[in-house]
Amino acid sequence: MLLKGEMTLLKKIICSFILFTFASTSVFAQTASQVTSYLNSSQGKAFLQSSDGQNLVNQLKGQQTTQAGGQTSQNQAAQGQTEIDNLQYLTSEEAFSLKVKKMSDIERFFSQDLVAQKQEPLIQYGYKFFKPDQTNSDQGKNTLSFLPTQNQGSPVSPNYIIGPGDSFKITLWGITEGIFDVEVNSEGDIVLPKIGIVEVAGLSYGDLKQFLEEKLGRYYESVNVGVTMGKLRGVKIYVAGEVDKPGSYNLTSLSSVFDALLAAGGPTKKGSMRKIQLVRGNRNIADIDLYSFFISGRQANSPQLQEGDTIFVPVIGDVVAINGAIPRPAIYEIKGRADLADLIALAGGLLPTSYLSRVQVVRIEAHERKVARDENINLSRSRQKLNFTLASLDFVEIFPIYQSIDNRVFLEGSVKYPGAYELQDDMRIKDLLSSKELFATGAYLPRVEIIRIEENSFKTRILAVDIDRLFSGDSSQNIALQSNDRVVVSSINKEQARVTIKGEVMRSGEYSVAPGEKLSSVLKRAGGYTPNAYLFGAKFIRKSVKDFQESRNKQLISKLEEELIVKARENATSIKGGQTEASATAQLETAKKMLDLIKERMPEGRIVISLNTIEKFENSEGDIELEDGDELIIPAVSHIVLVMGEVFNPNSFVYSEKYKLNDYLKRVGGITKNGDQGEMFIIRADGSVLSKRQTSIYSVKLMPGDAIIVPQVIDTFNFWATITDFTRWLYEAVVTFSLIQSLIK
Repeated sequence: MLLKGEMTLLKKIICSFILFTFASTSVFAQTASQVTSYLNSSQGKAFLQSSDGQNLVNQLKGQQTTQAGGQTSQNQAAQGQTEIDNLQYLTSEEAFSLKVKKMSDIERFFSQDLVAQKQEPLIQYGYKFFKPDQTNSDQGKNTLSFLPTQNQGSPVSPNYIIGPGDSFKITLWGITEGIFDVEVNSEGDIVLPKIGIVEVAGLSYGDLKQFLEEKLGRYYESVNVGVTMGKLRGVKIYVAGEVDKPGSYNLTSLSSVFDALLAAGGPTKKGSMRKIQLVRGNRNIADIDLYSFFISGRQANSPQLQEGDTIFVPVIGDVVAINGAIPRPAIYEIKGRADLADLIALAGGLLPTSYLSRVQVVRIEAHERKVARDENINLSRSRQKLNFTLASLDFVEIFPIYQSIDNRVFLEGSVKYPGAYELQDDMRIKDLLSSKELFATGAYLPRVEIIRIEENSFKTRILAVDIDRLFSGDSSQNIALQSNDRVVVSSINKEQARVTIKGEVMRSGEYSVAPGEKLSSVLKRAGGYTPNAYLFGAKFIRKSVKDFQESRNKQLISKLEEELIVKARENATSIKGGQTEASATAQLETAKKMLDLIKERMPEGRIVISLNTIEKFENSEGDIELEDGDELIIPAVSHIVLVMGEVFNPNSFVYSEKYKLNDYLKRVGGITKNGDQGEMFIIRADGSVLSKRQTSIYSVKLMPGDAIIVPQVIDTFNFWATITDFTRWLYEAVVTFSLIQSLIK
């Protein structure tokens, strides 16, 4: 049997929940929605819609692109798509962990503290160029589709060097006309009529026309020559070293080192971006720094590829990281003796919010430990050299400036130009309020208040200023202003109260009300009720009542929590029915969840009123004086009555005037053996409650929107079992009650 103390506590919880739950109903619809959203992995979906989630999805999609030649592996594509589809079932934490796993060793080293704080990790600069985010229908296209082609008529620059395999069209007009399609043979020659063999290999395309005019001019009089490039020759080159797909590639003679790297998928994150070598005939003929292209758009020192060239990507050199208040936080590769100013330039320079008096560099010292060093730099030096040489694995942090504004005061209240003002040197109240013309109509001019928070004690002081004495020249009233002072000018005009009328009235909306104005007056101004208005189900909400209910609710919750803990301790040693300690703990958690529901179910400040026709309602007891923020909601006519709780078939029924309570109970199959017929009650559509302790509810005339509730018998079970059963009943009750309100709104 339930102990007396346990029974009292449980009844308190039940009554508290009913009291604060049935004041409003929207929360339970939200709770059900949240459960559904959770089951559908809403957190994972929300993450996938974010920039981080999209980047992660695109990284997986990027794995579907294949090696040079444009062939796509269906198995790889299917596997990649499966990984993408599985992401929607990940929580944000799981997706973040997956993103961390895909980081390189260098990125993980620099980002370990950022990852621990759930901040965006730093990435190695430039590598995304070769694996761009693919979010459109072109995803999966091989990068080779964007490389120069061998198609006839491809545009070439004047610097293009003619070689074996190139073809072009020579057009003659004037006294002699003709069109000749020629191709450079393996010896570098072409054959022209009358002239014979002409060597053109090694000439630039820009010089070819003049060269041919000179040759043809010896045999043809007044001839004009036009040259159009035909099919370009192909070259076989090799890409080796730290690249995504090393190997040999057949490209066009127009291709550059950049094109070859694109075909090979670009350097891996272990490969250098700044020391790429172009090897020709076992000799290094060029060193390519990709940063010059990424940062300035210049393809400096990138010669045209020739047959047999090798592009070699060595292992990455020294790297440093920079983070904070800069345009491009990232991990950068440095060359030689790099200065701190060089790194700042790579990161896009400084921002106006960059704090220059403390730039922190974390460095690994003597292969033993990390040390921090703060540097004081200035804007002019940052564009030159700072005489601070970077070392490999340095981490540079540019902190933001202090965000608060200290040199301002605030003018508030009944003035023409309120707002924040600059606090100038030796600024006084009369500098801010220089004339009475600055005051708005209705300003309370006998005095102005300066509200000040003392810097050391943080106490608030209110300094009164006599306006008449101030403008009469009394220097004692001309108080010196301090940072963040608030100068407040009060108004003799009171802000007019406003109320809201919603639902079934002729003109719903917000209305201004005069002091002492009653509800019936506003209903008249709203044009009265519509024919479909359900007056019995009207809901009147008052903000001051809500505030009071919330205060009492918090006190009650605190007291119930204390009592629940005490009862849990008392029952820990006397658990009935062989329940284990783990089961008792689970039951305690269930009871706590019930209290959490009460916490979520904050009262809405409803006052039960009985509306009638405006003529009868006027000056009745329910015709209350209105306050600012009052809200009246008049629903449409409802035709539903609900029966819920310990009945055989909880359900809703179409309202019938001839039906009494017993009629509805018969339609649900009657009360179960666990139903407490003596504690049965009715929740009326107007928010009031009728129980058997008040009246004989069997003879009560039911109204549309009413709910008949049959609670469970709780005096024959032990405390923890009762909590379990009541939780199930409570869930059914609150969901059904939510349905009531949704039907009568």
